[in-house]
Amino acid sequence: MRIVIMTGDDFGASRMQYEAEGVMDKALQFRARQNVVLELGFIYGKLGWENVFVLYKVPNKVYPNFERPSDLDGVVFHNMDSSAAWQDRLRERLGRAKLIGSA
Repeated sequence: MRIVIMTGDDFGASRMQYEAEGVMDKALQFRARQNVVLELGFIYGKLGWENVFVLYKVPNKVYPNFERPSDLDGVVFHNMDSSAAWQDRLRERLGRAKLIGSA
């Protein structure tokens, strides 16, 4: 099992949005670095969906928002927020994979 953490380390926008009249920088959104997205795809292909746990850390600002990679639509992203509910979900997945004892 692999754990992948996606954080908003880059800014990005579609060229069409960015070049729209009066938009430019307003179109930029936080997004994961492109190498992380590529590596995540490779890991999914190699290990299968059931063996990958994706966490994403919400930016500490409301704007701009976090842009999820469109080629990963349908993938479950676990929000790494202050409620720490993601820790329970991760513990459960690790237990099912027999990587830790049951809690």
